[in-house]
Amino acid sequence: MKEGFGPSIKDIVRGAAVAGAVLYVGGCAKESTSSHATWEASKTATSTAPDYTSLITPIVNTSTPNSESTPTSEIPTVDPTPTDEPYPSKTPELPEDPLIKERFALPEFIQGFSVLQYGNEVYNGNFSEASNQWLDRLQKLGVNSASFVFPIYQDNYRSNSVHPGDGTPTLDNMRRFIRSAKFHGMSVMLRPILDEGSIVADGRWRGSIEPDNRDAWFESYKSLIVDYAKMAESEYVEVLDIGSELVSLEGESDKWKDVIKSVREVFKGKITYSFNHDSFDNSNSTAGSDYIKDLDFIGMDAYYPLDLGKGASPEQVSAAFQYAFDRMSSLKKTYGVPVLIAEMGTIGHQFDRPWAWDGSGNNAQDIKDQAAYYAGFCMDRDRMKQSLSGVYFWTAYLGEDPGKIDPNTPSFAPFNKPAETELDKCYS
Repeated sequence: MKEGFGPSIKDIVRGAAVAGAVLYVGGCAKESTSSHATWEASKTATSTAPDYTSLITPIVNTSTPNSESTPTSEIPTVDPTPTDEPYPSKTPELPEDPLIKERFALPEFIQGFSVLQYGNEVYNGNFSEASNQWLDRLQKLGVNSASFVFPIYQDNYRSNSVHPGDGTPTLDNMRRFIRSAKFHGMSVMLRPILDEGSIVADGRWRGSIEPDNRDAWFESYKSLIVDYAKMAESEYVEVLDIGSELVSLEGESDKWKDVIKSVREVFKGKITYSFNHDSFDNSNSTAGSDYIKDLDFIGMDAYYPLDLGKGASPEQVSAAFQYAFDRMSSLKKTYGVPVLIAEMGTIGHQFDRPWAWDGSGNNAQDIKDQAAYYAGFCMDRDRMKQSLSGVYFWTAYLGEDPGKIDPNTPSFAPFNKPAETELDKCYS
């Protein structure tokens, strides 16, 4: 994403209307971010559905970091076994409990996909079933890792605190998705991302926030991320993304080192941070930050602008992507840390530069250009795997029925479009 004075097309489409979703502007839910009442109350809901929990032993991590941890008041305490509906909805082909009571070894190459969730409403009213049905579809495409992306909030771009909001799913529902993914044999990346709904009104985005007190902001942010890290550890999550596109704060090396240290005290999986594709080109001291070497992966939101026009062939896309692979290979060599694309994709806009993410031109999608983007990126598989440890394409929504996706709705999602065939080829 690029700094600007309004939401990008990528963020507008992130918030495209889906069944049961709230209205989004600039990829951000138009809802209160200061009140946690709805979020708090939702976890106490009960269900009269049959109890299937006896089929599966509760997953409880008894490691020292979690047994000694004390949740903050920001995040409600939840039992490791979700209780407001039976979980999971058992199907015979899914692996049994022992496979999810361990942290999976990450595949040699992560074939990932992102699932974005705002709030607790899903298309069929059942979080477990919606997760399972989406993961069924992703599994058939060869996806071996799922990124669960959800919003966190601050009140404005100068705020000194970060907190859950009405759009933040409950911890119980996060657990449901994680367990569903692991029952499908997938590793999981947990990815909180700062929502921009309260920021864009001031002509800002998450990459240009300016807290009045940076020390206070980082203490608040660290506390929130550590709480998610505790939950992730209790569920044996493989990767935690501790931040995304916070460009204006990426030069605060000592503060990020403190966040990483605190997370590692409670979380034994891999840690990444998602940099914007141009973070290392800016004058914000990102490139000189030594905390980068403390990460297990350099995460990239790889919306590289490609110098291509409408109707470019997969071969042309592949050639244009070489400079992006060169840049990511250079980062890997410079820092000695593998690179993981945490987010990438395209709608395939119908304007002169359909590969640009910046929103110039109209919003109509071009499904042929979208397919060429997938095909071109995956064409040089050897180069892709030499440069990267994996990729997460963008995105699926639990608010949308995976069996009733309208391919004519402009969206980064490749489903029911030619791009889905190319994704299948890429991951098969």
